[in-house]
Amino acid sequence: MRNIDNTRYWCLVAAISVFFVVWTGCGPSKDERELEAIKLHSAPVTEVVFSPDGMILASASEDDTVRLLDVTDLHTNFDPGSTSTFIPHELPSSPFIGHGAGFHSLDFSPLGDQIAAGCTDFALGEIVKVWDVETAERLAVLTGHTGPVLSLDYDPLAQVLAVGGGRLLEAGEVTVGDWSGTASPVELGDARGPVTDVAFSPDGSLLATAWGDGVVRVWNVSDWTPAYDLAVDDHIPYSVAFSPDGARLVSAGDDSGPGFNGHGGVIRIWDAIDGELLSSMDLGTTPIHAISYSPEGSLIAAGGDAQKIIVVDAWNSEVQFTLRGHTAPVNSLDFSSNGQLLASGADDNFIRFWYMGDMIGETCDDGIDNDGDGWTDADDPNCTPGDRETGFGDSECNDNIDNDDDGLTDSADPDCVDGFDDNESGDSADAGPDSGDGG
Repeated sequence: MRNIDNTRYWCLVAAISVFFVVWTGCGPSKDERELEAIKLHSAPVTEVVFSPDGMILASASEDDTVRLLDVTDLHTNFDPGSTSTFIPHELPSSPFIGHGAGFHSLDFSPLGDQIAAGCTDFALGEIVKVWDVETAERLAVLTGHTGPVLSLDYDPLAQVLAVGGGRLLEAGEVTVGDWSGTASPVELGDARGPVTDVAFSPDGSLLATAWGDGVVRVWNVSDWTPAYDLAVDDHIPYSVAFSPDGARLVSAGDDSGPGFNGHGGVIRIWDAIDGELLSSMDLGTTPIHAISYSPEGSLIAAGGDAQKIIVVDAWNSEVQFTLRGHTAPVNSLDFSSNGQLLASGADDNFIRFWYMGDMIGETCDDGIDNDGDGWTDADDPNCTPGDRETGFGDSECNDNIDNDDDGLTDSADPDCVDGFDDNESGDSADAGPDSGDGG
């Protein structure tokens, strides 16, 4: 009897342990670049998008909600080596409800005041809903789509919203328009779908669309005429993105195709002007569902069925590192506008944030405070000729070096206000030999 009781006891303990592990999202050991893993949704996260200023992260999910998360803390107070916890803070307007079968796409307007999301509504069918981010007022409902809305993108001037979708083995569709009633929406193409991604170039002159028939079709926005098609044997494109300068177009998807060449995950970089293939990167045997360019164009992040995120150098095609943490396919990736953060959403229902501040490229001559320390280019003590603004992860207040020659280092230096996210080159009067380094 005692053995039976002991067995029941340990079974109960094991069951509680398993529940705790699942409930807390514990999985693989935490990657050193992972800042936070947040479970806001009860179903797969289909897309994550930062607001233009990088301070809000919007997420869409099959649980029929769009949620808006204030991530200001991650920009101003985060420490990649810290054990502190970032507490998610939803905006008062969140969540937005779809009243149907879930959301599959979303995007902020260029001003960040509106957000559009594609979903299946039980009453209205396949639609796009547009909300005011601050007030949650529903501004528009865009109807007339014949299949699930899988992708959408605002043009840089917020005059046009492109919507892509469709079903497998049926004709895909891309619809573009200002949706204001002043002009009728334009339908592009009639090839087999679905259209899994649409992306405007930074200047708004081109629209790239990924189709289920294996072709990336690029359109001239001025008159909606075809610019060029990009196609590779045995390749189905799932994701497309322009480089920040608009000179390159990257595509990725499933290359395992009818030829079964065993290279499911290939990234291709094309010349965005004439469609010439510039380079290819083989990242494994499983399909890639999401790609994202860093804001200064030096990095490309890719994720998919392999349940990991691979970050590559966009210039030399070399893998920089691999981010592990998700326990299911990765559906969406997005860099924040300052390059500090990378957000990911996956089928494990989690949103994860990754630190990218020390990998944002040669940024000491771009006029941008890339690492958020208040200094720009030559004025930033992190910048030496040919170097980059290295970010909080390699700041002068965390490198064990007396950078300003005042005899004090890191947290012992009064110039390091928080002991981490400041520089050893401020205006405070130090107790060291030069008693006021001034920077």
